[in-house]
Amino acid sequence: MSTEKKITEEELKGLQELIQATNEAHSEIGRLEFAKSNVLKYLDGVMTKRTELTKGLEETYGEVSINITTGEITEVEKEEEAVEA
Repeated sequence: MSTEKKITEEELKGLQELIQATNEAHSEIGRLEFAKSNVLKYLDGVMTKRTELTKGLEETYGEVSINITTGEITEVEKEEEAVEA
C-alpha cells in the first residue's frame, strides 16, 4: 500500500500565491520595459528635432546663446586660442 506524500493545503496555497505573484511581477517588468522602449524612441525623435532646430538657428543667427524663457539672443564671446611657443 503506497501513500502519496503531499504538502499541506496551506503550504500549497502559499506556494501557488508566490508563484502567481512572481508571474505578475515578470509581466509588470515586461510592460514597463515596453513602455521604456517607447519613451526612449520618443526622446530620440525629440532630440533629433532639437538638433535640427539648433542647426537652423545657428545658420540664421550664428553662434549665440538663446534665453529659452524670453527668446533673447546674446552673442557668444569666443576665447582666443593661446599659442604656445
